[in-house]
Amino acid sequence: MSWRDRLLPASFRGARFFVATDTRQGGRRIAVHEYPLRDIPYAEDLGRKARTYAIEAVLVGPNYDRDLAVLLAALETSGSGLLTHPTYGLVAVCVQGFSSALSSAEGGVARVQLDLVEAGTNTHPLALPDSLAGVAAAVDQVMTTIQAVLDPALAYVDQALAYAALAQGYLLLGYRIVGMPSLVVEAGRALLGQFLAPLADLGSTLGMSDANRAAHVAGLGSAVRELDTRAGSAALVGATITNELTALRTRAAAPWPAWQALSTLTAWGADLPVVPTSTAARLVQAHNQAVVVAAVRDGALAQGLLAALSGVADAADGAAVAALEAGIPVAGPELGALCAQLTGLIDARQAVASDPLYAAWAAVRVAVAQDLAARALVAPRLTTVVPARTLPALVLAYQCHGDATRDAELVRRNGIAHPGFVPGGQALEVRT
Repeated sequence: MSWRDRLLPASFRGARFFVATDTRQGGRRIAVHEYPLRDIPYAEDLGRKARTYAIEAVLVGPNYDRDLAVLLAALETSGSGLLTHPTYGLVAVCVQGFSSALSSAEGGVARVQLDLVEAGTNTHPLALPDSLAGVAAAVDQVMTTIQAVLDPALAYVDQALAYAALAQGYLLLGYRIVGMPSLVVEAGRALLGQFLAPLADLGSTLGMSDANRAAHVAGLGSAVRELDTRAGSAALVGATITNELTALRTRAAAPWPAWQALSTLTAWGADLPVVPTSTAARLVQAHNQAVVVAAVRDGALAQGLLAALSGVADAADGAAVAALEAGIPVAGPELGALCAQLTGLIDARQAVASDPLYAAWAAVRVAVAQDLAARALVAPRLTTVVPARTLPALVLAYQCHGDATRDAELVRRNGIAHPGFVPGGQALEVRT
């Protein structure tokens, strides 16, 4: 692997950019004492200087103006933020200043000079903002936008079919199921039925309480009955998708399993057959399928993101062993990897989103990055320990943490076969 392969995609508070040049400054804080009638001074070392980063960020592409707006908003947000530096990795920084430049000679390009300084840590008690509430608000906006975009996309006038029949080869711009041939109505009902069917199976894996499980089954049954009686309602389609995905998250016994279940729906519809566009009715059916598939994927990811970050928040307050067994990231590097995974999924949805959804997803991306950055600042770190000889996990946990009760965490994290014999001479991953 060369140095190019090790470079990370640059971002600040989740806002992405390319790096043209960057300069890092550091050093030591030296107080030089010079005394009268003495030729030899004394240089007193007062500690390391705060590292500073001067970065020329470049935004380029057809959506550079949108990306610039997201970056400028992130730069003017109060408090420290997480910088993903291509070379230095994750760094908590504060913005001392910035300047943006646009040139008519470089269309589709924006350049932003960033003046950043290392944020460091507060040695006194630190009150963190409720960043999860920001994620929840951004997710709510995505769900609202999904339905706002979906309803007009499905609300076609009755004359559209007749017009398309006359103007052969022209793609319909909208439709309404009412008044369409039975082929389109039945296809729409079947499509939503395929969406609802796996939700019952997913619900059974989430450890729902008896009351929540009964409500989940009743809700799905009610949605199916509605499809049978009002298959032509565009509002019903959007409400069914958003309501059932939200219910899957809220009724789960724990948020992390809800994220795992919802993440399986972010690629829903990949196995649906391609609808031929040989007739006007088939054009409507193909459009309907594409719109519904996009809505399901957007809604599943939005609710899944909120579930994932809720699970991380719960794990930070709970037992480390339980978090490890559930696969929930709790340490700083693990949160960085989760941030990269989640923002990558958001990027994929942004790439195919309409303008309103693009803006809503941009807000979610920033909120997710800010939440994980805030948790990473106070999260435990991972370090490597190599015991000189074979020891019981109990003894090693006490040596590493001063707490013998953390032996189970040590065993679980490193996959040790027997807690009585932790092999000496082998590197172990330890949470500090």
